Formats: sequence, structure tokens, C-alpha cells
Amino acid sequence: MPKQRKSDKPNFYQEKNRIARLQNDLGFREKTGLFFVEGIRHFIQLVDNDFNFDLIIYSEKLTTAALARKLLRQQRRAGIPVLPVSPEQFRLISKAKHASGIAAIAKQRWAILPSKSTHCWVLVDRVRADGNLGTLIRSAEAFGADGFIFINKQTDPYCPSVLRASMGAVFNQQIIHATMPQLQAWLKAETIQVIGASPIGQSMLHNFRFSTKTLMLIGEERHGLSDRQKTICQELVQIPMIGQADSFNLGIAGSLFLYENMRQKME
Repeated sequence: MPKQRKSDKPNFYQEKNRIARLQNDLGFREKTGLFFVEGIRHFIQLVDNDFNFDLIIYSEKLTTAALARKLLRQQRRAGIPVLPVSPEQFRLISKAKHASGIAAIAKQRWAILPSKSTHCWVLVDRVRADGNLGTLIRSAEAFGADGFIFINKQTDPYCPSVLRASMGAVFNQQIIHATMPQLQAWLKAETIQVIGASPIGQSMLHNFRFSTKTLMLIGEERHGLSDRQKTICQELVQIPMIGQADSFNLGIAGSLFLYENMRQKME
């Protein structure tokens, strides 16, 4: 990770206000290009994936994990600003039931549409629940997807509740924002199968054959795929159901598609 410039000594109460905005204000996250995350697992994942830190916040008494302490020392030596706080102060910025004692403000990482598509991408427009998006991202990481394409800036993978639900899987995925015209131009230049998850799909998931390269479109929970999204799909695919439920949430539906894609690749 590139060495960053040391800043003036951080002030807890100023940083507390900035953290609150990063936790709650999508516009502020977008404007600054930063996000806030807490927890030992997430901190280690950020380091392992070479994310750039803006600030690390920690409580000596609460941070007991040896690896976290070691990585913290390494980041401090690299010139990353570090703000030591009391346990009481840390709990003021923490939304966790049990405060871990370590948190960070880091720079968001966005990729661009690849010049050569790899084997599996997921496109998301709108979501009703951040937790469902986090679940889907976690499944994508588990089942070997390459990343996510977001076509709506209101859907934010760096939202704290998405990060928590994904268990940090966001940091291992390629995350892209693209407009619909950019996406359509990319698809014209690529040889890639484009499918949409739909309850009125012509094909059933268990009979459908995924190609080597696939873009999956997962619609919003209540309204499903928009007409605009359907126009770029080569085929709509549905998940068979035999019970009384008439739909799945985005996290479950997308996870089933991702699993089936992986299962076929393993045959």
C-alpha cells in the first residue's frame, strides 16, 4: 500500500462528527469518497486487500486481538494517522453490540468496466433492504463471482449496514458504477450471456445452462426487473417454487443463481 502523508493530530470530537456523517449520509460518502467500518475482521480485510486508510481509530483496552495490534503498528509506521480513544469514546462511534475497539475511515475503491469480461458479474439497480445486498455480496464472494455493477448511485455497497451484512466480502469483490448507456456500450463490445432473475422467466434455473461468461441481473424485491433492464436480457430465468411463497428477496434469489452457476462450472 502506498505510504500516505501524515496529518495533524486528529481530534476525537471532530472525527466523531465526520464518522456520524459517513455512517448516515450517502451524499457525504459519495462526495468524500470515504467510508467508515469497524471490527477486527473488517480491519484485517482492509489491510489484506491494500485499501488506503484515511484514519484508524482504536481503543487500547478494547483491542485485544494480537493480529489487529500488529497490523495497527504496521499502519502507524507507514504514516497512517491513528487516533487512540478511551473505551467510552469508542462506544460513542460504534454501532456494534460488543465494541471491538478498532475502526477505520478508508477510501472507497471503484473499478471500471473490464476490457475483457471474466466469468461472472452481478448487476444491481435498486434494493429495498441493505442487509439483502450485503447477503448477496457475501454469496458472490463465496461462489466465485468477479464483482458487481451498480447502475443506481442510491444503492451503496459502502453503506455500514451493507458492509456488516457482507461480513467484509465487499472488500474482495470488484465494485463498479456505470450508467445504463455505458453498460449497453460495454455489452455490445463483449461476448457475454445476459440473464435476468424473474418469476415469469421462460427457463427454470435448474434446467438453465450458464455460459462461460455471464452477467446476472437481480431486480428490486417488490417490483423485480424494470422494463429497461429486461430489454438487455437475452433470457429471463425463474426459480421454481412449490410452497405458498410467491417470491424471494434479492439476497436469496441472487445467491441461488450464483450457486447454480458455480455448481455447473464444477461439473
